[in-house]
Amino acid sequence: MAPSDSDDWGDDILGRDVLNPGESVFIRFLRYEPGQCLYDISVVGKDGAEGTLTRVNLCATETVTFSL
Repeated sequence: MAPSDSDDWGDDILGRDVLNPGESVFIRFLRYEPGQCLYDISVVGKDGAEGTLTRVNLCATETVTFSL
């Protein structure tokens, strides 16, 4: 997860190696910048499948769901 205007994804913030199908996790990330609402979110599945959401307004969104 990174601000949409950033070129750096930063560290893996999941906090564990694998999130199994049907599981969920609450993530609090420390790269929040006051006044910055638009973030890009990227995930990589266990089988290598990738998904990316761009320009997610985290000031107006509480839940983001990926299905890989």
